[in-house]
Amino acid sequence: MSRPHIEFIFSQSLEWQACASLAGRGDLDCKLLSQDDALGETSAILKMPAGWSGSVTSEFQEEIYLLDGELDIGGARQSRDGYWRVPAGVEHRWSTDTGAVALTLQNVATPLDERQLVAIDTPRMLWDRSGVPEPLKFMGIARKVLFVDDDTGLHRTWLVSVSPQIAPSGALLATETHGCAEEVFMLAGDITGPQGPMTPGAYFWRPSDTFHGPFGSRAGGLALTRFRHGQQTTIFHDRTRPFAFEAPYQPDLPAELAHLSTARPPETARY
Repeated sequence: MSRPHIEFIFSQSLEWQACASLAGRGDLDCKLLSQDDALGETSAILKMPAGWSGSVTSEFQEEIYLLDGELDIGGARQSRDGYWRVPAGVEHRWSTDTGAVALTLQNVATPLDERQLVAIDTPRMLWDRSGVPEPLKFMGIARKVLFVDDDTGLHRTWLVSVSPQIAPSGALLATETHGCAEEVFMLAGDITGPQGPMTPGAYFWRPSDTFHGPFGSRAGGLALTRFRHGQQTTIFHDRTRPFAFEAPYQPDLPAELAHLSTARPPETARY
């Protein structure tokens, strides 16, 4: 696995480009969020114009989360906040009458992958507030579980929400690490941490065992969150960091993205 630490960029600052790495969608534009050079996995925002359609067969399992518009994949039509899990190596027809913008998240296929298309209307799901570690309960965390690889435990995809007006203090300023990589795309609200406030369109890929936190939120936050390439363990450490809602934007970025370290998005754009 060779995907760099990106924490965090504003997707609004990225340029639209040809989607050469997305099978069957090379005629479309995307914003490349991150890429694993060893595995070939790509995370991107894909833009489909009104009236577009195409047959797609990918070597990767793909998770699709709809940010705007309406989209039909394999006969499963959904609107904003719809989620699909598309199996590798199976052809599906994609089409949109209205135009659509979606997160497209690739996963290397394994023999355990399901072979059927899965579509979830996420607003109809109930929030689950169980199993939150004690040091994080102050955040009011809830989740909607979109995918768990029960056979290996090496992949989980959640919608995660946090409550408004939460701020850590005292022992809650502790940092934490996970035994896997964590990927997040902010959908709504805000979450502030050491790198500054994440708002809609903020994206990070955090490799395993990377120290992070503490976090707070003024308005509450909603994010698509994936845990990849390892067991989703959480270890809390004695080392602490200060917290401030006014923390400046100070991202941890690889050299090729360093020019985005001062970029801030228009407040009206979500991606």
